[in-house]
Amino acid sequence: MILRNATREDASLIFDWRNDEAARKASASSDPLDWLEHCEWLQSRLETSSSEKVFMAEENEGHPVAYGRILHRPKNMATISICVDPSLRGQGIGTRVIKLLRDKIIKGKRTPVAIIKDTNIISQQAFIANGFRLRKRRLGWLEFRA
Repeated sequence: MILRNATREDASLIFDWRNDEAARKASASSDPLDWLEHCEWLQSRLETSSSEKVFMAEENEGHPVAYGRILHRPKNMATISICVDPSLRGQGIGTRVIKLLRDKIIKGKRTPVAIIKDTNIISQQAFIANGFRLRKRRLGWLEFRA
């Protein structure tokens, strides 16, 4: 599996995966996405000055299986967010994507962070498998750090 920078051409896949009902339930905003707002959001993240970067995870000669985001935060921390192709969930892809994003953050001399809904046990397990440990609890959310 490899990570590559997302492009405009990935907008439709990211939109579909993020608009999946299970993905929306696990996200900070559970509302369906609007296509035009999504395109504006992605375009702003593709700019080199953005503090949030979007990556596509690919297997088998360029087949996209997930996307991930890294948001640079104060105090040399960076938050990871991922979304796996709904048809491929449950195969360990998320755990592998988290490892790639975690390693990218550590290489950049930052501390990897994940903020996960307390009801999202599968994501919690995937981050724990990558060396993340619970640091804080806040109103339905858990903060993990590697």
